[in-house]
Amino acid sequence: MKRIIAILLSVITLFGVFVVASSAASYKATWTLNASAGGSSYGSADTIYVSPGEKVSVTLSFANNYYAGPLCAQIFYSSPFFTGAENLGFNKSGRLYATTGNTVTYADWDSIAASNREAGWPVYPADKLADYKANHRFLKINMIPNVMVTQTAAKSVDEVLLTMRFTVSSSAKNGQSGEIEIPVETMRTSSNKFGNLYCGIYTDGDMTKSPIQYSDSLTFDCTKAKLRFVVSDDAVSIDPQTVTMNYKSTLPLTATVNKGSVKTVNWTSSNTDVVTVDSNGNIKAAGKGTATVTATTTDGKYSGSCEVKVKYSLIQIIIIYVLFGFIWYK
Repeated sequence: MKRIIAILLSVITLFGVFVVASSAASYKATWTLNASAGGSSYGSADTIYVSPGEKVSVTLSFANNYYAGPLCAQIFYSSPFFTGAENLGFNKSGRLYATTGNTVTYADWDSIAASNREAGWPVYPADKLADYKANHRFLKINMIPNVMVTQTAAKSVDEVLLTMRFTVSSSAKNGQSGEIEIPVETMRTSSNKFGNLYCGIYTDGDMTKSPIQYSDSLTFDCTKAKLRFVVSDDAVSIDPQTVTMNYKSTLPLTATVNKGSVKTVNWTSSNTDVVTVDSNGNIKAAGKGTATVTATTTDGKYSGSCEVKVKYSLIQIIIIYVLFGFIWYK
């Protein structure tokens, strides 16, 4: 009997723990960055190919499952890959903007006081942080609810907060890479009181009640808040870029589309008497000379080319010029 009672008590205890755990509040939020470059849209899963001096539009989005209060973020970007970020405007039709009114701020690196540039960096090990600080700058946004205007917090939002425009440095080199991101390591917690990624939480729509300011129970997902960029002089690169081949020989070419969302190409030859090319990029030497083979994206926006030189081998020279093969050797 005692054994049965002990088992029952254990089951009841475990059930109680489960109920308490399952009833605990869960505050989740997701930050997302998306970019538009060269007329195409990109997300965190993409490698975005850009040119020196190109301007890139970036949107910052936020989604949550609670009543949101003060909202702040620090957005980091590679320097000198990007020369800065221009504010194109907050989303004035958004629910979060409706609770903040005009109490929103945007400050890029150049407008941030030098004394404030040391605050809010990611909580990284010393060596990693030193390297990160040497190659990054940041901008800050703040959206503070104006309780004098409204006492209704926005719950379960999923919207764009802000649109920015970053400029790729005109001195950026081909192959150079950069990034724009919100590191989750900048989140404000009880152990990181100077973090500048945070949100005030409210359990009630009235922001004068039930505040849970900067709670450790808040989880931020920043996995989609990172954009990767690579400078590419060639919108479409062809491998190999130059070819020397013998008459009548064949060779496959490969095209890689580095810009735009359309990744399929059409192949053409500038002189089919020298080189022909099929729809898959396979070329055939049709006669002595030089021709240019071009791969153009099917939307016509981007292209790349390969120079092909066709020559005769020694045996072909003998056949054509000694054995009068120019009459029959075709």
